[in-house]
Amino acid sequence: MQNKVVCVPDSPPRPASREGSPTPAVQAENLRRRFGDLEALAGVSVEIRRGEFFSLLGPSGCGKTTLLRIIAGLERPDGGRLLLGGRDAAEIPAHQRPVNTVFQSYALFPHLRVRDNVAFGLRMKRVPAGEITGRVARIMELTQITPFADRLPAQLSGGQKQRVALARALVNEPDVLLLDEPLGALDLKLRQQLQIELRQLQRRLGITFIFVTHDQEEALVMSDRIAVMNAGLIAQMDTVEALYEQPRTRFAAQFLGSCNLIAGRVERVRAAGHGRDLEVMTELGPLQVVAAANRRMLAVGDSITLAIRPEKIGLLAATAAPGPNQIEARVEQFNYGGPVSHYRVRVGGESLSVRVHNFGETYRVSQADGAVRVEFPPAALLVLED
Repeated sequence: MQNKVVCVPDSPPRPASREGSPTPAVQAENLRRRFGDLEALAGVSVEIRRGEFFSLLGPSGCGKTTLLRIIAGLERPDGGRLLLGGRDAAEIPAHQRPVNTVFQSYALFPHLRVRDNVAFGLRMKRVPAGEITGRVARIMELTQITPFADRLPAQLSGGQKQRVALARALVNEPDVLLLDEPLGALDLKLRQQLQIELRQLQRRLGITFIFVTHDQEEALVMSDRIAVMNAGLIAQMDTVEALYEQPRTRFAAQFLGSCNLIAGRVERVRAAGHGRDLEVMTELGPLQVVAAANRRMLAVGDSITLAIRPEKIGLLAATAAPGPNQIEARVEQFNYGGPVSHYRVRVGGESLSVRVHNFGETYRVSQADGAVRVEFPPAALLVLED
């Protein structure tokens, strides 16, 4: 299917806050929600900007869908406050909120053809027939479902159904589109294709997207910012790059991509222009660490946890000349993965994950039980806050 570029009318001016900056599309202040003994939200505060692709990422039961349902008006919080475009959401019934929701199950009307499914919300609002026809035609072209206009949902593929569900939500021109794991039921290749289409669509429309997922790669590919949730709280919230490159907690480090954790004790602290140079004693041996200046203050004797991504660890031949932060290791497991090779290496009493790109001048081992050296770049070792 060829992608088409469709002109979209300019968005209306954004309302401004008293400080002159755009009012957040969604603002949660200490939201709480309980279901019996389960505290689904334990005091969540977040500002979601207008026009951004914002993802709620976390395991099942972390509270992300509960937060989405509160924004939609399908759940009422037990405490805290929710603002939509600067207005207290407690004053806005669910059917009057400037939001629409796309569910994983599509929720299409099986007896209505695609065109009528898309137009349903407008008809319920009693929008004039001529305006309905124009708006439906534009959004169907934008979501690339015009060729299926006269089909019933049973005659569509999973990807086509998801596009229809998107079109039905977007035709109402919401300020905020809520997406509750909408790609979860699709196969991998189609899911990856729709990830790109969704991101491009959001950029063209300029609508705020709030996307719920437990898929780490999906969140990384699509989002401007991500809130990583755990046990009813936001563990860390930041841009995609900052979350991946600078996780602050063990949960954030391990949930967003693979990460090696190394326990240690601070042996030496020296101030430097870029932060602090540390010497940390670990079970692997002594490691030199460059700690960012904005991380917690450290003193000699402090117990800390270091984190390092598998692709940041260098793999060297056992005969390579020794250097700082290089330690002898043995390959326990090797898996060829096309563009990258995945290793488990034994370093002292620790088993670490190492990822090596299969191109360029990088050293590679093609079998297990080989002697190697592993290198830990000082700036790639992150000091976690817990």
